[in-house]
Amino acid sequence: MEQNLSEKERKQRLLGGLIFETLALTALLRSNTSLAIVLGVAGLGLVFNYFTCFCGTKKAIKSLKSRLR
Repeated sequence: MEQNLSEKERKQRLLGGLIFETLALTALLRSNTSLAIVLGVAGLGLVFNYFTCFCGTKKAIKSLKSRLR
């Protein structure tokens, strides 16, 4: 399934993930491990989504095929 996310939305998810990871590190340093785990998992999910979003894959493949012909 193709996700229709713009580059701006992807960058917002990356920024949100980095913010969550920073907050998780802060919570971990303050010995609040349960909060650190929750924030860490949420942050990793957003960062992972940024790098694995296949936005526009079908369009890019069609464009590449037409250029190769």
